[in-house]
Amino acid sequence: MTMVNRLVVSLAVLTLAGYAYDASAAAVPVDTAAASTQLLAAPRADGLVDVVALASSADDTTPAPTQTPPPDPAPFAIEYRVTGTAAHCAATYENATGGTDQNRVNVPFTYGWNDAKPGAFLYMSCQIDSATDHGDLFVAIYKNGVLYKSATATAFPSSATASGSY
Repeated sequence: MTMVNRLVVSLAVLTLAGYAYDASAAAVPVDTAAASTQLLAAPRADGLVDVVALASSADDTTPAPTQTPPPDPAPFAIEYRVTGTAAHCAATYENATGGTDQNRVNVPFTYGWNDAKPGAFLYMSCQIDSATDHGDLFVAIYKNGVLYKSATATAFPSSATASGSY
């Protein structure tokens, strides 16, 4: 048997853990029930007990480690979202390269990227662009998955604009 670890514990700790030893005896093996490692308890003159963990027997097998699934992808560092009951809107927004995109988009609409730089300008605006559209819009900017700025609009020709910096 090879010594793996050595711990010094008090008699109270051993008793609370369900272990017992005979203080008059020399080193006494302690039964660890289902554990695969045997412990040896040795009383000391100062009232403490040395507990020495001994290596497992050769027929014990260690289970193979389980593989951890890869983490879910991180949320976009920046994400623009347009939601609501409006059918579509004229969107203008600051893109990942620092330029401006203008498109007619269907609602809901999402645009995001992961590599925003500190101080980057963030801008999302959407105008309800159909005279017969009486729906509403909710425009939002999310930073690292947390709502940062938002605005609402109701019915043509209203617009909602949110802006800030990263």
